[in-house]
Amino acid sequence: MNWKAEKEQLKCSPMRTSITTFLLVFALTATAAPQNTSTQKPYDQMTLDEVIRILFNSPWAQYHDKFTPNTQSRPETRNYPPGTNSFVHMRLYSALPIRQAIVRRMQLTIPYAQLAPAQRASYDEEVDGLLKCPYCAEYYIISLTSAREDNLTMATRGDAVTIDAVAIMKRLPEAELLQHVSLLNDKGVRRNAERVLFTKKNEVVFLFRRFDDQGKPLINAGDKKFYVDFDEFLTKKSEEALKKFTFDVKKLVQGGAVIF
Repeated sequence: MNWKAEKEQLKCSPMRTSITTFLLVFALTATAAPQNTSTQKPYDQMTLDEVIRILFNSPWAQYHDKFTPNTQSRPETRNYPPGTNSFVHMRLYSALPIRQAIVRRMQLTIPYAQLAPAQRASYDEEVDGLLKCPYCAEYYIISLTSAREDNLTMATRGDAVTIDAVAIMKRLPEAELLQHVSLLNDKGVRRNAERVLFTKKNEVVFLFRRFDDQGKPLINAGDKKFYVDFDEFLTKKSEEALKKFTFDVKKLVQGGAVIF
C-alpha cells in the first residue's frame, strides 16, 4: 500500500474509519494537558493528501513494505512460494500532529450529518479522546499495524507468504513481549514498554514511561535520534519485519519542545 492507494480506499469507502477505530478511549481515563505545537495550517483545514502524508510519511510516521525473495525457490513448482512479504506502519501516536490527522481523516471520510444520535455521541467522544489523549503526558505512545488479517497467510499458486508482525506479537505472553520492545535514546538509555494493547484493527499499541524517577524525559530536544527497538528475538521471529526503527529528533522539535 502507498499514500495514493490509501487515499483511494478512503474515497471509495467513506465509512472505512469506524466510530470505534481508536483504541485508548476505552482504556485510559486520566486527564492530560495537550501538547503545545505550532503548525503551518490548522488541522481542520488540512486536505486528505496532507492527512495521508502525516500519517504515512512524516517525522511522526514510518511505512515499510518489504519483499524477501526465497533463494531456495523451485521454478518448476508452480505453488512454491517465491518469498515473504511484509509491511509495518508505525506512528508516534502520542504526538499531537498524528492525532489531529486522525481526527481530520474522520472529518473528511465519515458523513457526520448522516449518523444516528448514538453514533454522533460515539464520534464526538472519540474525537475528544483523540485530541485530549489521556496518558499522553505520562507516556510515549506508539502504534504499529502490519498485515490486515490476524494470521500468517500462505496463498497457493506461487503467491508470497505474508508475515503478520502484529499476529506474531499477539501470541506472546504480555510480560514476555514487553521485555522485547524498548525505546532507546542516542545516549544509550533504554526504556522498555510498560503496557501493550491490541485493537480490533490488527494494531498493537505500546506505552513507554516518559520520565525517570528524577522526572527527566527519555527524549530531549538536544538529542539527535531515538529508536524504537524490537530486539533480536522479535526480529528473527518476524523475519526482520520488526527491527530497530530510527526517528530524527530535530524534525520532531517545535517551539523548543519534542512533539511526541
